[in-house]
Amino acid sequence: MKKWIFTMIIIAVLVLSGVSVYAIQGLDENKSTRILANDGYATLTTSTVGGTIETTKEVLQSAVDNTSYKGLHVTDGYSVFSLDKTFLQEIINIAQGTTVSFHFGYNSPKTEVTFHIKDSNSNALFSDKGRCLGEIPYTAGADSGVKDIVLKDPAGKELALSAYYPDAQMIHWQLDDVGKYVITTRTVAFTDSANHWGLTYISFLSARGVANGMGGNLFAPNDSLTRAQFVTFMARVANADVSAAGTGQFKDVASGSWYYPYVGWAYQNGITSGISATEFAPEMKITREEMAVFAVRLLKYLNVEEKPICDSAEFSDAAAISSWAKDAVALTQTAGIINGHTEGGFDPKGNATRAEAATVCSKIISYMLIMPQ
Repeated sequence: MKKWIFTMIIIAVLVLSGVSVYAIQGLDENKSTRILANDGYATLTTSTVGGTIETTKEVLQSAVDNTSYKGLHVTDGYSVFSLDKTFLQEIINIAQGTTVSFHFGYNSPKTEVTFHIKDSNSNALFSDKGRCLGEIPYTAGADSGVKDIVLKDPAGKELALSAYYPDAQMIHWQLDDVGKYVITTRTVAFTDSANHWGLTYISFLSARGVANGMGGNLFAPNDSLTRAQFVTFMARVANADVSAAGTGQFKDVASGSWYYPYVGWAYQNGITSGISATEFAPEMKITREEMAVFAVRLLKYLNVEEKPICDSAEFSDAAAISSWAKDAVALTQTAGIINGHTEGGFDPKGNATRAEAATVCSKIISYMLIMPQ
């Protein structure tokens, strides 16, 4: 059979003192077996290019109920797929029958990946909740600073939640649907950003289609960002389908405006409640403290737990931070998503620039892709 055809992985699960133990039959010629304990890691051989994990809903439920369980991870030496408790619970809820199969594979050059979940009735399953992560080792060439490595989804659209980290020599991504994902490169450059401090973040976000220019090959990095523009960034980071989104909640958001579906998505999913019950103020410049609040709500919407990676900072202008934003400012600062501004302050009422917004969104993507949950 051709190398890329899926082969089978047999999983047996033993429950010892409430701890799930995985027995994995490897895909090497010797059919070697490894027993792994409560870290949840199931390691295959590096010769593997694809496989199927089959288990029961009862086993998945035992993993979800296990307080020490951190996530089911399966790696073939080229990729690791991570399924957290929220994601597994969604699968349990919608799967018919008693068993669930996880299929994954690469083509032989290791540039395309397929990930598929089905139940025992052969129904395709996928949830837009939870997290399904992947990674592949890669060493970029000398032009890595010019070309940005991204994934394209089954529709050919750049996947916002994909990134290459040269320090770790690893490409990370979060899958958003069943199908074929292609690793590729994309270059987006703006004439007014070549020497800007935010160039790396601007290029990163633009290559993923999250942030577009302002016309004339300009990004306008120092211009203030509007509330409508920022929720648009948020929706694109989340890879949200806003085609059916919209709300008559805000009288200042016209149904024919370009930002109507993005504001509607943000309102419907708890990212924003507007500046009043009937006003969103789409053209109002967003402040840095508002940006922090939106960022925290986006992480909540995406089921990402905020975990500190930086020491807590004492901002010189902490008293100026609004009471409704204090927790969000603290969370985004310790998560390394939004840093202080100047001279030890946070500048909570200051207007966020487009470069600052690109930085925040880029760091949210990185935080989601590399932080264990």
